[in-house]
Formats: sequence, C-alpha cells, structure tokens
Amino acid sequence: MKKLLGIVFLGVAMVVASAAWAQDMAGQKVKLTPQQRAEKLTQAMSRQLLLSPEQVEKVQAINLKYAEKNELVKRDMAALKANAEAKNAEMKAVLNPAQYEKLLKMEERTKQKIRERIKDKKVPIDENQPSNISSNK
Repeated sequence: MKKLLGIVFLGVAMVVASAAWAQDMAGQKVKLTPQQRAEKLTQAMSRQLLLSPEQVEKVQAINLKYAEKNELVKRDMAALKANAEAKNAEMKAVLNPAQYEKLLKMEERTKQKIRERIKDKKVPIDENQPSNISSNK
C-alpha cells in the first residue's frame, strides 16, 4: 500500500515538476506540449540514469505516451494515479534494477521539493494578529 501511494504521488509529482520546468526566466509560465515535456524528462533521465541508446528510445516512447494521456486527464486525480502506476510498471521493465532504484530516489527528491514549495507558499496564521472579524457587533 505504501509503495502504491508512492507511485501515485510520483505521477502527481511528475506533472507538477513538468509545470515547474515550464516557467521561463521572467517567471512567466510557458505551456509545454506533451512532446516537449516528454523530451525534457527523457533528457534528464538519460543524463542521470546513464541510459543506453535503446533505453532512451523506449523511455522516450513511455514518457510521451503518458504525457499525452495525462494531458487529457490533468484534473482527474484517479486517472493520473492509474497512469502513474502503469508508467512505473513500464519503466521497471525497461530499466535495470540499479537504474530503477535511482529513478525512485530522483522521484522522492522531486516530491520533497514539491512539499517544500507548498510549505513555503502557505502563510502561517499568527494568533496574536487582529483578525477582520469583530466579536462585538
């Protein structure tokens, strides 16, 4: 169950990470196509996992397949989770055990960065600060 949650979170993390990559230097969001997102992810995986040319080709096809699927269901969390699980199974079949473990570690780092960004964006509630709601009406 814990591994399943990790896989699901991975899919969501990959979608969020691809959105983060889509920001240009001015902070403006640039909408990447599924093909562009798949290419960027494949390049990063190729560098970090030291993929063989055959693996790059297979990983590119998998990344493109799921980038296109996720584009169609981007607001449907159940579908995104299912896609993440299926993509994970396909990646496991293409990568060797060491590469797969490294991929899982990369994904965990990505999830942690996302958690930190979310945490940084939350505004803490200061109980000592007066609120806009008055108790005496």
